[in-house]
Amino acid sequence: MHDKSDSQQIQLQEKQSRVEELHRLHLQTQANLEHYRESAREQRTLDQQQFEREKQQLMFEIKTLKEESVIQKAKHAEMKQRFNLLTHSHAELEKQNEQSILSVKTLTEKVEHLNKETIELQHTSKHWQQQCKTTEQKLENKYAETISLQSDNKTLNQQLADIKQTLLDFQAQTKLLSSQNWELMQEKNQLEGRLKQMQSMITA
Repeated sequence: MHDKSDSQQIQLQEKQSRVEELHRLHLQTQANLEHYRESAREQRTLDQQQFEREKQQLMFEIKTLKEESVIQKAKHAEMKQRFNLLTHSHAELEKQNEQSILSVKTLTEKVEHLNKETIELQHTSKHWQQQCKTTEQKLENKYAETISLQSDNKTLNQQLADIKQTLLDFQAQTKLLSSQNWELMQEKNQLEGRLKQMQSMITA
């Protein structure tokens, strides 16, 4: 009986140590989970703020480029109109008076100058159009990054659900071990009572 009681006492101590270890792991898991959730929440907040800042900057750049493109197109149209008017004046002057060669030469020089300005404006317009395309591509890349962040967020939520399930499993195991510990304590008390009765009988 003594040997059986000692063996049960050892088993009880081992199970109690296991319960304490599981309880410690439970507390540690809760602390790690809370830290992980806080870090993930802060990171999502920072990423969202960074995205909003970059988005606003890109929208401002696009607006500026579009406004400049409109201005350049208006200048181009104005120069083209002036060129057409000067060409018409040049033709009329040739018909009216052959002695106006000097004036025609001057007007021709002006036309050439306007042609150069028109070419320069065309190059400038192409440049800004390319800049606008580049900016739009950057914006599309940011949208793609946002989609990737949303996918990462889903993955983190799934991991959080797995951790919660693991925590529930730990809690269930803790309850089971607590119940087993209570049963062992009852059995120990019964054994100790019987042992005292036997000792009383032997003493008597």
